[in-house]
Amino acid sequence: MDESQPTIKNRFLTCKALLVPTGKWLISGKVGTVILIIVVVAIIWGRPSSDPYYIGASLPLTADGDPNTEGVAMRHALNLFIEEINEQGGINDRPLALIVKDDQNDVKLAFENAQVFADDARILAVIGHQFSSVSMAAGEVYEKSQLVHISPSASTPGVTRNRPWVFSMNYQDQMQGEEIAVYLKAVIGVSNAVVIFANDAYGKGLHDSLVPKAKRIGLGITKVISYDPEKFKKGEQIGTLLKDDWPLGDTSIDAVVLFSHANDGAALVKYLRESGVEAPVIGPDAFAKASFIEALGPHTSNVLVAGPFLYDLSSLKAKDFMDKYRKRYSDTFSGEPTVWAAFCYDALELLTEAIHEKGTTRKTIRDELAKINSTETARRGITGNLYFDDHGAMQRPIVISVIEDAVFKPAFSQIKQVTEPNVLGTLQNRIEAKEVLVLDDVPYYLTSVVYAGIDFIRINSVDVVGQNFDIEFFLWFRWVGDHIDTGKIDFVNSIFSEENTNEVLREDLTNPVKYRCYKVKGKYLYPFKLQMFPFDSQHLPMTLSHKTKDANQLTLVMDTKHLNHAPITEIYPEEWLYVRRVDFAGTYDEPSSFGDPSYTGSRHATQFSIYETNIVIDRIVFPYFFKLFLPLIMMIVISMFVFLVPQDNFDARMTLVMTALLSVLVFHLSQGETLPAVGYMVKADQYFIVSYVILFTLIFLTIGVNLLINWGKTELAQLVFRKSAYAMVPLTVLVFLYLSLT
Repeated sequence: MDESQPTIKNRFLTCKALLVPTGKWLISGKVGTVILIIVVVAIIWGRPSSDPYYIGASLPLTADGDPNTEGVAMRHALNLFIEEINEQGGINDRPLALIVKDDQNDVKLAFENAQVFADDARILAVIGHQFSSVSMAAGEVYEKSQLVHISPSASTPGVTRNRPWVFSMNYQDQMQGEEIAVYLKAVIGVSNAVVIFANDAYGKGLHDSLVPKAKRIGLGITKVISYDPEKFKKGEQIGTLLKDDWPLGDTSIDAVVLFSHANDGAALVKYLRESGVEAPVIGPDAFAKASFIEALGPHTSNVLVAGPFLYDLSSLKAKDFMDKYRKRYSDTFSGEPTVWAAFCYDALELLTEAIHEKGTTRKTIRDELAKINSTETARRGITGNLYFDDHGAMQRPIVISVIEDAVFKPAFSQIKQVTEPNVLGTLQNRIEAKEVLVLDDVPYYLTSVVYAGIDFIRINSVDVVGQNFDIEFFLWFRWVGDHIDTGKIDFVNSIFSEENTNEVLREDLTNPVKYRCYKVKGKYLYPFKLQMFPFDSQHLPMTLSHKTKDANQLTLVMDTKHLNHAPITEIYPEEWLYVRRVDFAGTYDEPSSFGDPSYTGSRHATQFSIYETNIVIDRIVFPYFFKLFLPLIMMIVISMFVFLVPQDNFDARMTLVMTALLSVLVFHLSQGETLPAVGYMVKADQYFIVSYVILFTLIFLTIGVNLLINWGKTELAQLVFRKSAYAMVPLTVLVFLYLSLT
């Protein structure tokens, strides 16, 4: 054996010398070992932890042993957010996890849950507790243990006041009571109102905020009546509870304000209507639930309800949330997202941002949330601009709803405090234009709500090459007031054409609620998505918006009550099938500053309102079997005849394949003229590419077999030719089938 060659023994000794150095290398070897250990520890230590960030949730998942719609919806919303954030990589490369407990809206259970969360060092924050009384009790634990708690719905001031570790996604009752007074005075024009309130913390708090505000703005309160809600719970009738104060005699009633919980409120409305009082009745956010509408029965007319949020007046982000929620939970107990579910989603997003920034401890999370305390530091959530007041309650405008077809719908007029610095600097101009009013030194937007709807007649043209479509339809509006010019509400994706028409079909401007209907024929631009051509579906969107007014001045709402969802039977050219229509309305942020020197950036991005309807159509594939696939298949089949031509007839085989190749190339170019120039490959292109690959394979095979024959390797040429025939035909069939099924 050659001693110079490395043996296993030599290699072992070499490694040993490296691992256990001697002599002058001993010290440096130890140093190297220490460095190696340090490097390994640093790598392990620096590796991101895979442990989740834990958030607690105490929710009313059950009531009297049955599932609670509100609590289940809140849990669904939280789970939806966690699924989304974890799919994106979590927070700082760590997943987010939720630990959920049922508090049944019970004070004792909520207190116990809070204690469990407080004792669990993994929990960074807690979301939940629906009722103010429940949040109040649990808040003692969170405050003492210094654990962040965000309630989605608590509105009693004591929940967050003097409790820096407790926050609420809802406004405080004081703000609600004051803005109800403003709405009565400025929008309805009430001179004299009667206030009836439950003599508990909720009702008294609302009363105590409304009455002083009414006095300051000149709203007359002709009578104030209180009742004991505990007696009502025990079965005593509302009429008996009010017998000493009712009837009111000659007292003038322009409106009645009810400050109570939903069950009491429904009984009060019934009693008022049966007593002959037809004046508007307005109630607080406690009425904003389906059970209130059910309890009212036939007495829903002229009843207004204040609330912190309404999906009909929300942003496109909220619409996306609703779509994802419905898709994920449509077949579950709570298939529709509630207001508090949306607030939970936003609360978890705020916590996620706080953790991402620097909130890896309970204290740093609280400090980050506390910084979100003005319009300058506000976050844009799915439920609007999010920021807390000095006491940890969310600052939100009230939304006034009416009841229409057993659902809450936006009233035709809304108010909202002006907070944008660029608008505050031009108040006088807006006051003169009747877009803003000032009461008690507080400026408010006067927002007009316009209901809009579209019914389709026919689609005259779907021009894929021109990237537009021509359509005829009826367009109508419903609104209140004399200052709305519906002619300035137009489609942002419309294309000017001499063939466009826009005629008033009918209108009624004599009633308080105005109405106008147009018959429209127009052309609309849309970049068709052709990746799946000719197996494609297309959306034909029409986006309606006011030309000059933003969402604070005018908001469009979809008129769902009057929409006709009948299929469109006339679509030209006749290669499309109607599938469905998809309608939505919402607001979006416009990033432009419009060159306004007072514009202060994205925190105050102007919002605009749109109403969009989409017609979904499917291309009829059958005609393309004859126009596209059959010719292509015939060319490929003809090219396969090369295997039937004798092997020594090289010229005939090459002529056959080259003819097929040129035919496919010309056919491909002719098909391309029927589509617009797009920067991507369509599905039809895949069939042509496969055809090119097959034909070039046949060309190379033909040349290769001919070379083998010329080299005298006839038997090998025959083998290659025969095996190729057996492989190419079934492989071609399988590839085309795969393309058709994917």
